[in-house]
Amino acid sequence: MPAPWAAVWPEWKNEKRIGIGSFGTVYQAVRTTDAGEERAAVKIISVPQREAEVEALKAEGLGPEGIRRYFEEKARELL
Repeated sequence: MPAPWAAVWPEWKNEKRIGIGSFGTVYQAVRTTDAGEERAAVKIISVPQREAEVEALKAEGLGPEGIRRYFEEKARELL
C-alpha cells in the first residue's frame, strides 16, 4: 500500500505505523540516499477524525456549511 503522503514526498516509504492519536496517525518513514537510510516520523492529521464527529454536529443542528466552517477552524487551530 502506498504511503498516505506519497504524492507529497514520494521518496519516503511507509515502514510502519507508530501510533494513533486524537487528530491523526503517526508513521515511521524511511528513504534511501547516497549517505544511507534515513528515518523520520510523519503525522497525518485528519479533520474530522471520524464520521461520528460529523454526525454529532448534525445532531446539534448544524447544516453542511456550519459543519464545514467548524472543521476549517479546527484545521486552522492545528496549523
